[in-house]
Amino acid sequence: MLGYFFDHAATSPIRQVAVDAWVEHAHLLNPAGQYGSGRKANAALAQARETIAELLGADPVEVIFTGSGTEADNIAVAGLYRASLTPGAGPAANPAADPAAGRVVSTSIEHPAVLETVKALAASGAEVDYLQPSPTGFIELDADVLSTPAAVATMMWANNETGAIQPVERFVELAAAAGTPTHIDAVQVVGHLPVDFRALGATTLAASAHKFGGPKGVGILLAKRSPAPTAIIHGGGQERGLRSGTVDVASAAATAAALKEAVAEMEAEAHRLSTLKNRLVHHLRTAIPDCIVTAAGAEAAGAEPTAATQELAGATPAAAATPAAARDGLAGAGATPTAAATPAAARDGLAGAAPAVLPGHAHFQFPGANGDAMIMLLDSHGIEASTGSACNSGVNRLSHVLEAMGADEANALGALRFTMGRDTGEEAVDKLCSVLPDVIERARVAAKF
Repeated sequence: MLGYFFDHAATSPIRQVAVDAWVEHAHLLNPAGQYGSGRKANAALAQARETIAELLGADPVEVIFTGSGTEADNIAVAGLYRASLTPGAGPAANPAADPAAGRVVSTSIEHPAVLETVKALAASGAEVDYLQPSPTGFIELDADVLSTPAAVATMMWANNETGAIQPVERFVELAAAAGTPTHIDAVQVVGHLPVDFRALGATTLAASAHKFGGPKGVGILLAKRSPAPTAIIHGGGQERGLRSGTVDVASAAATAAALKEAVAEMEAEAHRLSTLKNRLVHHLRTAIPDCIVTAAGAEAAGAEPTAATQELAGATPAAAATPAAARDGLAGAGATPTAAATPAAARDGLAGAAPAVLPGHAHFQFPGANGDAMIMLLDSHGIEASTGSACNSGVNRLSHVLEAMGADEANALGALRFTMGRDTGEEAVDKLCSVLPDVIERARVAAKF
């Protein structure tokens, strides 16, 4: 890859094992065919499904291939909502059907794949309750909201902008106690942190292949058999009737190969990336003292910040259920280790040890700087990054995530997201550190005009 790529949260370069798997299976025909070539294609598809199921703690029948993570989110959220409205569905099909029809629980910091789906449901008459984040970006679970039955409750596992890992296990637990089906958007997590769908207890979970080095145009939906979403795509009934259309066997095989490699190197990568992130954060805090590290740490709601929560952005241990070695790589001096998605730590995400941030994820706010100017100036140095905010007609707009966190607009308009991956090394981080102070200074001048 040319230049220095710091936008792995948007996409990650395809792995060679995925390319090889795709080429190997590209000649296969329709897996629905009842003849020999169809059976051969179906066998390859079944193998890919079984591999993914084993890696994500699911049953093979629960693995649904989609065209993207966005599509998986739409099928889950809209499908579970529609299931609650199905006449005669009843508690056996959907425990929340009768008392919850028409109600949705979500958060104000979701990816547009979920946020816009929820807005569309609201436009069609759904009542929506939004859970809000703390100023550090971690969702504050409202027991009153979650204890009231709903058609579906949906939350992202880790935020695509800030990298903040959310208390998904407690979220699922509270919603399930009310009989509410749950969807987890795990697009930023699958392939980077351990996932056990069975242990999590969610109804559905979405992932995207290109986020962990698989091909673009492939999503994964993990969906329990009951309660199941109602189909929103109609046709030949493939993928348990949830996603009609001929399945792309080659891309499914490539996705399975990429996920297998990603999971195998997960612990080592978490340690390596967290070390690089700490290096970046330490340098920027020294060179640009007024920079704000978003989601650097979070304390119990209403509590005063502790020494640990004042540590580096990567100093709060990053991985949801990551092994000890990976967690230790994120712990700064005096930081208290935690695993954000282990049963205890996830449930205690609002109290006690600081919640965590994805290991390769660093999000900053540079007060008074212009986000678009920073991106263009970095690009002139061969550095590719993201503001993480929406852009309309060339005007940098406040990110809905930072707005929900209550960030100051002058700070938030100077936001930059640096996300690292397997091709990120010390040279890239050092290059970024060497040019960023001048970039920020020039972007602050640009913001005045």
